[in-house]
Amino acid sequence: SLNPLNDINIACRAVETVEDVYSSDLATYIVRKPYGGNETMEYSFPQKAGDSMDNCKVSWHQPVKTYLKTAKVQEEASIEVISRVEADNSVLLLHGSSCR
Repeated sequence: SLNPLNDINIACRAVETVEDVYSSDLATYIVRKPYGGNETMEYSFPQKAGDSMDNCKVSWHQPVKTYLKTAKVQEEASIEVISRVEADNSVLLLHGSSCR
């Protein structure tokens, strides 16, 4: 069967249309988009009361150029995710095999 996401043009358009921030009562999740969807090395969470700006910034695992070359929607372990836990504001960076 033919997978449309194997076509880089279709995959890029699909990634552009999908939301990259998800929230629940437990946490906020940010999915680093492949194919140029997020071309910075840092993500800044919205500042909450009592937070310093430094507490709101998180660096992604891979450099931008590396991520753009290696991240693919077909390979879940190639996608990076940052999560901020509501209970204690701790931050988790998921990448590689930690995604499984």
